[in-house]
Amino acid sequence: MEHISDEDIAKLIHDVRNQDRPIKLPARNMPFITSTAFSLEGYTIEKYYGVITSNSVQETDSLAETASAYKDFPGVKSRDFELRLTNAQKKLLDQLKAMALRMGANAIIGISYRMTAAGGMLIITISGTAVKISEE
Repeated sequence: MEHISDEDIAKLIHDVRNQDRPIKLPARNMPFITSTAFSLEGYTIEKYYGVITSNSVQETDSLAETASAYKDFPGVKSRDFELRLTNAQKKLLDQLKAMALRMGANAIIGISYRMTAAGGMLIITISGTAVKISEE
């Protein structure tokens, strides 16, 4: 598979964010697959490109202060924070996809998320293995 341009990668990621559908690779019209599993049923792993990682740091103190103003409304703090975490995870996954595409991969396997609290900050890390797959 040929490497695709940064402009094509940005367009593909835009499609994922705004249309909630899998990325279609231009060369093969095959969906870009992401999975927490280390193998994919119905696919053969042709090449391993290696582990890819992306990080995000989320401030937790300012959110707590804002939410405390609404302490009479149960769940306000947790819903706001949950939304921020969900958005951060989506952006990190998009970053992983872009990294994998630049390498020539068409899938990421073994995806894992880690969250670490440190001094009013929450560090979110996502990692996986970029691979090239083909249908069996």
